Amino acid sequence: MVYDTGVAWRSSDDYDDRAAGRGPQPGDKFTTVAGPRENDGIPFIRTQPADNIGVWMFLPINSNSGRPIMRPTVDIPTWSTEKRFKVVFPRGVGVRKSNYYADKDKGDDGATATIFPEGHEFTGFAMDGVNDPRTGQDCPQMVRVSGTPLIQYVPIKTQNGDPVCEVLGDVEDKAPGPPPGAPPTGFAPPTGFAPPTGYPGAPQTGYPPQGYPPQGYPPQGYPPQGYPPQTGWGAPTTGYPQGPPPAPAAPPPAPVTVVVNNHDDHDDHRDDRRREERRHRRRERRRDDRDDRRDSDRSDSDDYSSDERDDRRDDRRDYDDRRDDDRRDDYDDRRDDYDDRRDDRRDYDDRRDDRRDYGGGGGDRDTLRSNDEIRVNESIRSRNGRYHCILQSDGNMVVYKNGSQPIWASDTNGRRVGRAIMQGDGNFVVYEDHSDRRPVWDSKTNGRGGRYVIMQDDGNLVMYDDHHRPKWATDSAGGRRGRFGSGSRK
Repeated sequence: MVYDTGVAWRSSDDYDDRAAGRGPQPGDKFTTVAGPRENDGIPFIRTQPADNIGVWMFLPINSNSGRPIMRPTVDIPTWSTEKRFKVVFPRGVGVRKSNYYADKDKGDDGATATIFPEGHEFTGFAMDGVNDPRTGQDCPQMVRVSGTPLIQYVPIKTQNGDPVCEVLGDVEDKAPGPPPGAPPTGFAPPTGFAPPTGYPGAPQTGYPPQGYPPQGYPPQGYPPQGYPPQTGWGAPTTGYPQGPPPAPAAPPPAPVTVVVNNHDDHDDHRDDRRREERRHRRRERRRDDRDDRRDSDRSDSDDYSSDERDDRRDDRRDYDDRRDDDRRDDYDDRRDDYDDRRDDRRDYDDRRDDRRDYGGGGGDRDTLRSNDEIRVNESIRSRNGRYHCILQSDGNMVVYKNGSQPIWASDTNGRRVGRAIMQGDGNFVVYEDHSDRRPVWDSKTNGRGGRYVIMQDDGNLVMYDDHHRPKWATDSAGGRRGRFGSGSRK
C-alpha cells in the first residue's frame, strides 16, 4: 500500500462501495492469487484482510483520478547501503511511488503531489529501476527514500542522463537496511513474478484472450507514459479462487437524539410547585377555620370545660404550625437545591457556548484563540465546511480538503499526542500528553505576537496577531499541498 493516507476496503469491485472500518495504511502488504479485475476503468485486486481471514475484499490499484494506491512489493538489494543524497536538478524532482521512472505521484489536479526542491538532502537506498519491456528503454537507478513511513522513490539521473541527485556519503552509525517500522515496498515484481522466458517479444499463443482488455482500458493517465505492464496483471487468470461472498457493509449507526435542557421549562416547573404550595396552605387555613367554628358551636354541656377546649385547640394549632413550618422549611431547602442545580446547569451551558464560539474542546468552529486547545480526534473546520484540521489518534495533525484529501500535515504520525494548543506566548504546539512538559511539534512562533489560529475557507491554516497580520501558515491556500512538517513563518 503506497497511498500516503491509507485506503478504505471495498466490498466489491465498485470504487464507491466502501466497507466500514479502518482500511490498510502505507506499507501494509497483501497477497493475491490472481491478476487484477477492472471495473469502470479502475483495476482492483481481490485479497483477504489479515484480521479477517476467509472474507474476500477488494482494493483499488489506483484512485479514480489516477493516483497510485497499490504497487507490487520489492526488497532492497543486498548490495545497497544507506547513503545521504542531495537534489541537484534545478527544478527539483517529483516523488515516485515505485522504482519505475514514470510512476509519479500526481494529485487530483494532475500536478506532481510531492516535489523535493533543489538542495534538499535525504537518506535512502539505491536500487535498479524497472525497464520498459515494450520499448526497451532503460530506467535509471532509483533511490528508495528512508526515514519516513511513506513509500517514496526518486531517480538518480534523468532518462537523458542528466544528474538529479548526488551522493554525499554513507550514513554513519547505522546498519544497512530499511528503517525500522517501515517495510520497504516498491514496484519491482517479487520472486516468482517474472515474465515468461523470451519476454519482451511476441505474446504467448492465445494470450491475451479475445476481448481483453475491455474497451477504454487502461484508464486515462494510467499507466503513465512508458509504464511497464507486470506479467499476470494484463489479463484475468483462470481458476480464480472461489470463496465466501464479501461481507456486507455495516449498517449506518442509528441516529442519536440529543435532548437539550431548556431554561424556560425549569422555570415553569418551579412556578408550578410554588403555586401548589400556596394552594396547600389555603386548604390548611380553611380547615383551621372550620375547626374553630365547630368548637365555638359546642354548648356548655360538653364533657370538657371551655378551658380544656381552648387548650386542646391551641395544642392542635401549635401542632399544625410546627408541621407547616417543617414542611415549608423542607420545601424551601428543596427549592434552593433545585435553583442551585439550575444555575450550575446554566453556567455549564454558557461555558460550552463560549467554547464553541471562541475555540476549545473541538467541534464545528474555525478558530483557536489564546490558550484554546483541541484534543485527539477533535478538529476545527472552515465556515464553508470544505476544510478541517484534526489532531488524529495516530499522532499526526492533518489539514484535509473535502473530508479525505490531505493538503498539510505535521509529519508526527507514530508519536503519542494528547492535545494541540494555541499558547499565550504566540506558539502553536502539539504536546505528548495533557501537560506542557513534552512538545511533539510546534510552529516556532513564540514571542512573535500570534493570538489565534483560524481554518480559512481557502484551505489555509493561518496564525494572526491582534492586528490581523499573519505570523505563520501551512501555505495550503486554494487546496494545494502545503509545507508538510513545518509550514512557514511570516
